[in-house]
Amino acid sequence: MPYANLSLNHPVSLLMPRNRNNEQGNVFLIILIAVVLLGALIFTFSKSGSQGVSSISKQEAKIAAQEILNYTRLVEGAVDRVRRNGCSENEISFQNSTLTGYTNTDAPGDNSCHIFNENGGKVTVMPYDPKIHAGSSTAWIQFVGNNVVTGVDSTNADLIMIQETPSLVCNEINSLLNLAITDIAETLEGSSNFIGAFANTFDIGDQNTSTNGLDTFCVPLASGNSLFVKTLLAR
Repeated sequence: MPYANLSLNHPVSLLMPRNRNNEQGNVFLIILIAVVLLGALIFTFSKSGSQGVSSISKQEAKIAAQEILNYTRLVEGAVDRVRRNGCSENEISFQNSTLTGYTNTDAPGDNSCHIFNENGGKVTVMPYDPKIHAGSSTAWIQFVGNNVVTGVDSTNADLIMIQETPSLVCNEINSLLNLAITDIAETLEGSSNFIGAFANTFDIGDQNTSTNGLDTFCVPLASGNSLFVKTLLAR
């Protein structure tokens, strides 16, 4: 018989010889795919990490501007609500769990004069968004009582909401308000959290006079960003 000498003691003779070239090619292909995927992952993280003020589109800026204006109307309405409920201007409190330094000891203990409380103004702090808020995550928005908005009511300090915004968002805010604000930079000379006391310390609109008489506007800042200003209570 032709296969009489075939012995099971040599099983290797029954196997197909390995193709070393194919194995090496497969390993190289796997490594190449891994490198490509790693590169794509690094690019994605670097892109997401660099997304910020500069990456916001005009459409996003317009939506952000509308959100900011809508929110300020809510806060303004909340101030009016607590005032109608009997709160004096010195009892208004912006104390909340997000922003620090707003404890007003003159505010009633039942929180009826707290803007960010269900017993008072019934609004919440707008979430921080690094793409549309140029300030820090802990102080992107500020409520102050030591600034006078030039041309609004009198020379008394007003209750004001301010926040730094990217220039593109600022332009969209003014566009929605049909305002023509000049490119002259305003200097934010100083501001302190409102905790019940007013002080005629600084002026907003003494450098860029195109904002005079406006209670809501956005103006370029000398620092490079822009400043959104909303007078919540003119005095």
